[in-house]
Amino acid sequence: MRSVPTVKTEPPSPSGPRTVLVSKSEVKPHSVYAALIVAAALFAFIQTFSLLSPILLSLLLILLISLAINPVTSRMRAWTGGRRGATGVIVAAFLAVIA
Repeated sequence: MRSVPTVKTEPPSPSGPRTVLVSKSEVKPHSVYAALIVAAALFAFIQTFSLLSPILLSLLLILLISLAINPVTSRMRAWTGGRRGATGVIVAAFLAVIA
């Protein structure tokens, strides 16, 4: 196996802290199981994408709308001093736009 240097900081001495390079004699190999699980999850996602795409797209749309409205809600909370009033105004405005 190849030796990989690592950095080790010793406790401070009167002359100050020292950094020493220490080499590891053994490097632990990466697990194959993690890559296999990721590959299986990716395969399952690709196979079911046509079934899941409406759900995922609606979730993405909700996420983007909530991220866009968050600064407005924060400013309204600062003006009104509460969360309930600001959220009520935002929900009423959103329902007015939809209806």
